[in-house]
Amino acid sequence: MTDVFKITQGCKIVNGPSREDIFDSLRLFPEQRTVKFQLVNSTGPVVTARIIGIQPDGGSGHIWNLRVQFVGHHEVDAYYNSTRREGAVVDERPLKKRVTIDRQGRVWHDGHQVADMPDLPRS
Repeated sequence: MTDVFKITQGCKIVNGPSREDIFDSLRLFPEQRTVKFQLVNSTGPVVTARIIGIQPDGGSGHIWNLRVQFVGHHEVDAYYNSTRREGAVVDERPLKKRVTIDRQGRVWHDGHQVADMPDLPRS
């Protein structure tokens, strides 16, 4: 069973992937290539992620602004130093998920019931 944890702004990244692994993950995005990050303040210390975007920060070639989608979670922006293999989550933006309301007024989010609103008007 996988531990449940929340990836939030300020979450520290340690023991991350090499610069080559990051670029391979982006280059091989259609093949769903992933990399692994270790997050300090999570209960599941090693997290698999897909690199969605890379932007250099400065001219060193070792510091990056990354757009990352953690598998089973959401996309975040991260600041990352590929020489030290550490960084931090700087912004979190959950992906839009499907929300539905059934005839009994139960609210479903991504296949799970999250609320019961029997008095909610429905068309």
